[in-house]
Amino acid sequence: MNAPLPLESSQDSTATPKQSTDISETEPLVFWQNSPFEPPSIDRVSNDWNNSCPERKNHSFGTFCHTCRGQPMEWLLEGRPIVADDNGKPLKIGSEVSMVEGVHLQDRDAVAVLPILAYLDATSQQYTKIKGFVEIIKEENYRESVEAGQRIADVYHELRRQALHQNDKLPKFFEIVHEALLNPTLRADQDMLESRQANLNGAEDPDADLLMKSRHILTPEKAKKPGPRLKEGGKSQFVEGTDLSDDVLGQPTPHKFFLLRQKMNGPSFQDLREYPGWPGFKWDNEVSIRSLNRHRDQIIYRMDGTTCAPRVPYTELEKDTLKKLIKEELDAGKTRQSIKWDEISVKLAKAFEGVEQGKGSRMAPSDDWDNEEKNWFSPQGDELQESRSGPVVQLASAIETHAGKCRDIRTLLGIKEEEGVGDGDESMVAEQASMTRMAKENSNDADPKNDEAGNALTTSSKKVKKQQAETKSKPRIKDPKSAKKETEKTQDSLPRKPRQPPPTSPGAGDVAI
Repeated sequence: MNAPLPLESSQDSTATPKQSTDISETEPLVFWQNSPFEPPSIDRVSNDWNNSCPERKNHSFGTFCHTCRGQPMEWLLEGRPIVADDNGKPLKIGSEVSMVEGVHLQDRDAVAVLPILAYLDATSQQYTKIKGFVEIIKEENYRESVEAGQRIADVYHELRRQALHQNDKLPKFFEIVHEALLNPTLRADQDMLESRQANLNGAEDPDADLLMKSRHILTPEKAKKPGPRLKEGGKSQFVEGTDLSDDVLGQPTPHKFFLLRQKMNGPSFQDLREYPGWPGFKWDNEVSIRSLNRHRDQIIYRMDGTTCAPRVPYTELEKDTLKKLIKEELDAGKTRQSIKWDEISVKLAKAFEGVEQGKGSRMAPSDDWDNEEKNWFSPQGDELQESRSGPVVQLASAIETHAGKCRDIRTLLGIKEEEGVGDGDESMVAEQASMTRMAKENSNDADPKNDEAGNALTTSSKKVKKQQAETKSKPRIKDPKSAKKETEKTQDSLPRKPRQPPPTSPGAGDVAI
């Protein structure tokens, strides 16, 4: 049986390796280098921990450094693992059917290629990520090291897939490399079996923990339903210590996925509001962070009876700037329907970058139309209560709604008082008015000869609409042949546009109309 020899020492800093890369024929290898840093050649990689590397502070086990082209491994603290055969001589080639089958175990370059390739596969990186590495692994001496590295990466991924319990211990890939080098006869299935058995022996039944209860993962359909009410007539509040601040990009705060509420006059009654998108949440994704904050804000504001944050009132300076931007759009030939409010939103925010509006600044009269009183009223005060720095960040739709609440901007856009504000019918009313006006203009310029044709078309269109309504009221025909005949019959019965007489070449007595 193979027995490991004493680990090769790495503490002798005065030893210098010979030209050969065979460990058995050289002095102990120096792993902890303190000499002045020199950029290595792209045709070499190592497992050294180079202390003269400018990036030495970022060095860690199993991670390749592109500066010194080294990947420090766990065995460097004790020396390179050397294993002896049955005769007591260092084993030079990995045993058959083992994870390191055929690897030149006494060639430091071949051993260096193995964990680096396992690192790239375990972290799902391309081999071209390391400059010159593809050319290195193409050499004949490293073919077995490449296969062994891929085998170890497969073992690592398989162990990850089998780690289904939160207490399962998943070894690092460089720990598997270390184990495979210490035991060159170890097969991949043996390593996985030992890891699985260790996890089963140390695992605990999660249902035995009575303090914690597993929660069902919410589906998007269930998440859209409103949360349960605490009790009719009872006010609720968040549990003391609940973090109500917004989430920040790049700062993981998983406790913000949940909001715990309780009844004010009965704290024993509590319920939990959960963000349904927390599985696989990406803390470095701006869209995900915005979605989480929007979900939390909706729950927080509903505690006070509202569903969203109140609209920030404009100052007179902000309203005048908005009016100026809208006027520029109208002067450029755009209409109320074609104005790009997204561009106005960007321009308005840019206009107030770095602008400080002090306390007491004059507020714009944000007028609201009272449909019952048929009159305008201004809900907020006349002065800014607190100083405001920078722009008021709003969506394009919010700015459009805000513009519709300023009387002078409404006049500029041609919005009538009876159209209302923010009811969503303004664009429809304006569009209908525009279509009516265009129809009148076309009728004034119409050719008298076409009046008869126009009347015929109007009558025909009314008949078509009547027949379409009758067709919809009829039961659906299931027989395809009957349906085809019914369609042909309907098409034949539809009125056709009257043909105009073919134009004739004007004669001597003809007069152009």
